Amino acid sequence: MSSEIDISKWHQLGPDPLVLFEWNTNNLKLADWVVYWYREDGYEGSGVLVCKWATGEYGMTNLSHCSCYGPIDDAPHTFTLKAILADLESSPEDYDYAENSAVLAKVRELI
Repeated sequence: MSSEIDISKWHQLGPDPLVLFEWNTNNLKLADWVVYWYREDGYEGSGVLVCKWATGEYGMTNLSHCSCYGPIDDAPHTFTLKAILADLESSPEDYDYAENSAVLAKVRELI
């Protein structure tokens, strides 16, 4: 198996791409698809990432970070699809409404 990540299976929805490093992408090499919304702001960033692994399991992580750690330093954790969909549901008053809504729509399209 190749150690490279097939980014053709990645769906960038936010304004900025993720900077990928070997040390923070091992779990994502086996993903069937990855959907993320990310914004970099100098030495920090924010967003959300959802993936589906070849095993049929789903993962999700918050991409908020400071410069000490990358956005997917601790990513992603396994959740049920139902839990992920519920977590992405938000109201227009929520600070992360735009990013969650975009990711939720794309995940629903892919499942």
